[in-house]
Amino acid sequence: MAACTTNAVACLGYGFRRPTEGLLFLPEEIQIETQQKEPIPTQSLLRGLIGLFETTHAELVASGVQPDFSSVLFHRDGQLLGCGDVWNERDALIQLHDHTRQRGWIGPDAVWTVVEISKTAENWRLLRSMPGGVRNPVVGHAVFPFDDQNTALVAATGDPYLTQGTAQPLLVTISDIAGTAAPKIVVRDLVGQADLCFTKPDIGMALPWVLNVADTGALQLSKAYRISGITA
Repeated sequence: MAACTTNAVACLGYGFRRPTEGLLFLPEEIQIETQQKEPIPTQSLLRGLIGLFETTHAELVASGVQPDFSSVLFHRDGQLLGCGDVWNERDALIQLHDHTRQRGWIGPDAVWTVVEISKTAENWRLLRSMPGGVRNPVVGHAVFPFDDQNTALVAATGDPYLTQGTAQPLLVTISDIAGTAAPKIVVRDLVGQADLCFTKPDIGMALPWVLNVADTGALQLSKAYRISGITA
């Protein structure tokens, strides 16, 4: 999920557990009636996400695939926001989980997790000590240096893709919507999506694929472009 002051876009990616059987990506604008788009109002976000899940479910069923939403990882560009203790975007994710369970699409053991991603990482850097000098970390390296064991610095860029300059890690905070996810598995899935380049296998992206698509869509909408596709 990505939002700016004027628009919000979410992208649903499906099939990462069994990518050889096919991947599905569906970006859609989150329709928001208020002038201020961020934080995203609970009901607007809920309606948009329900629409994404319904469309994905219908497409999979039509293709003869039994949809599996038992494990869902939400990526939020930035923090989950709201109005103090009155409401938060997290409320929409909790309600979406309840809605999906009521429809019989998931069982009581489903694990739904959200990761809040800061691209600036509050100016933290990760470096790797090597004989003769200091280099960027290897892509995928993660450390948990904080008291909160669900907060990590993750190298989504670095060696071998970035050989010059200093790689900027992602600061990620992991929390559960339902069930309990292992933070290291969440980080692995996040890095796997950031390393998912379909047309340029010799480079990696700084963000997970679905978040990159959502950011691109929000930028296009803010420039009054009509989304006709996302360039891979």
